[in-house]
Amino acid sequence: MKKIGSGLQFNVYDLGNGKVLKKPKKDIAMYFLNLIWEPYLIFAPWILKKRIVHARGDRKEAINYFSKNPFNKSLIANLVINEDRIFQDKVHPISKEIGFSFEKGKRLIDSYYDLIFKMWKQGFAEKVYKFVENYGVNSRGEVVLIDFAEMRFSKEDVAKDILRKRWMKVNSDKRKIKGKLRKYYKQKMEELLTIKNLERYWGNENEKNI
Repeated sequence: MKKIGSGLQFNVYDLGNGKVLKKPKKDIAMYFLNLIWEPYLIFAPWILKKRIVHARGDRKEAINYFSKNPFNKSLIANLVINEDRIFQDKVHPISKEIGFSFEKGKRLIDSYYDLIFKMWKQGFAEKVYKFVENYGVNSRGEVVLIDFAEMRFSKEDVAKDILRKRWMKVNSDKRKIKGKLRKYYKQKMEELLTIKNLERYWGNENEKNI
């Protein structure tokens, strides 16, 4: 078992069988990682504590929801939760797939908003819209969610995110999605991520995607 990744919430290990194992991080590990990313937080411990409490709460909520409710596992890389052992398909991160050509980037973006609609139909959404960091491409070339720890399960909360256009404020996406592709990304997200479409798709598994 080889460690292949580490984010704020999880350490990720390659099981060598097309699957990865994710182990939740302890608070102290999240504490030090936040300080590495933003050293100034050592002078603002109240902000640091708040971030860790929120991160832990988000993760607990997501694990609890996906442990107890039926959902289309393929949308989240065939997610399986067994207490503190979390399994997903090993996929190619978007960060390593996008940026090579406009046409490939366009296909990935089209698959991304298609996935968003599919998640809405299931009654959940990823709330931070970190396309480059939180998503991957499976063996069928489809975009899937890989980081499921920051989710929305309320249509009203998703509506607020849409009105704020949260997808336009993600720094990692700004660095990777540039020029003509950035323009296409902005155009399609603003065109399709609307309150009207949210009402159309949320909880409605029989509705066909645009």
